[in-house]
Amino acid sequence: MSCTQISALRTALASVGNLTVGSKTGSQVSADLTKIETALTSLKNDPNSLYSAEVSEITADLSVLAEQARGLTAHPSATIRTAVNELKRAVDVVTTGMRTDCPSS
Repeated sequence: MSCTQISALRTALASVGNLTVGSKTGSQVSADLTKIETALTSLKNDPNSLYSAEVSEITADLSVLAEQARGLTAHPSATIRTAVNELKRAVDVVTTGMRTDCPSS
């Protein structure tokens, strides 16, 4: 695992803090999720990753959120708001550790 990988993931995860849920935000949520999934790929494929458990948790949260984002335009709901909040919580835990391991990234 390199600080470059962590930096890419932290950049992608920064968008999570700005996610809002509404009938007109479905495409933006989907785009943000795609960026996060791309950044997670390198950490998921790194057998020496210190964050394998956290990456798995974020991946699971992303899967739930992606499924719900497909119906967001037609039916924004409390369920997707809950999914966004769960993802934000997981991201906060991971980024705190990443700042410790790679403070300059």
